[in-house]
Amino acid sequence: MSEADTIDTVPNPPGKSKRLILPLLAVICAFAGFSVSYMGFWSPFPAAGQRVDAAAAQVPDVAFVDVPPLILSLPGAAPRTLVMTVKIEAETGKAAHVRQMIPRISDAFNVFLSEIDPVAFQRRGILEIIRNEMITRLSYALGPDSFDDLLITEFRIQ
Repeated sequence: MSEADTIDTVPNPPGKSKRLILPLLAVICAFAGFSVSYMGFWSPFPAAGQRVDAAAAQVPDVAFVDVPPLILSLPGAAPRTLVMTVKIEAETGKAAHVRQMIPRISDAFNVFLSEIDPVAFQRRGILEIIRNEMITRLSYALGPDSFDDLLITEFRIQ
């Protein structure tokens, strides 16, 4: 007999292949579930899509009230002008009150903007600071429940 016949082959232990099947099956199922939901065939949260559609259907009517352009001369060595245009977002029922208070709103905005140091306009993030301060002054002039938001539609320094 040859030596090849005399070598005993050791078979794989029976439990080793079974231990590989479960993790492999888990990976395949996870990949299939991700793929199906990513492609949009199935969603794990079917009610979430319905809530978004219902919320979009319940958007209240809003009005955008124009504030006259704010034009200010900035002091300094070189004469510069700040031009700012603002809109106030309010519910349609409250827009008439906002329009009635435009002179007070313009005054509050002009007083605030004229007190800003001209050097501050060159700093990063000044627009966010100005917007937040203008919202605060708008709440003092109108009341916090009279408007929804303040939109700065134009901000330039000439």
